[in-house]
Amino acid sequence: MQTRQTRRDGRHGTPRGRIRSALAVAAVLLMVAPGALAALPPVHERAREMTAILNSPDLSRALGANRPVDVIERLGPDRYRVRAGDCALEARIMDRPRDPSAPRRMGPREFTVGLGPLACGPGR
Repeated sequence: MQTRQTRRDGRHGTPRGRIRSALAVAAVLLMVAPGALAALPPVHERAREMTAILNSPDLSRALGANRPVDVIERLGPDRYRVRAGDCALEARIMDRPRDPSAPRRMGPREFTVGLGPLACGPGR
């Protein structure tokens, strides 16, 4: 029968050393994990942005009841073009201002929607 030699200094070779190592790794993961879990995956964040654009009362007022949205096109980070018939406008996603004295909150990004002027005509 073979016996396993353990180190006398209490490091990785002994069960106590392995527990210490596991606790150290867990502590590092707990420090790193909150930042990784704060944001939504890009596909979900983009869906939230487009939904916010569609639900914007300003968009309803700008387009009126006779112009339903046909297309929302992503132009770049935080920029979208909304097309309705022969009209279009630009929508911007803007970070919601927060109180600097308030503690940082975990979770999805908080934002508002800003709209540019409505332009109508051929080629829009």
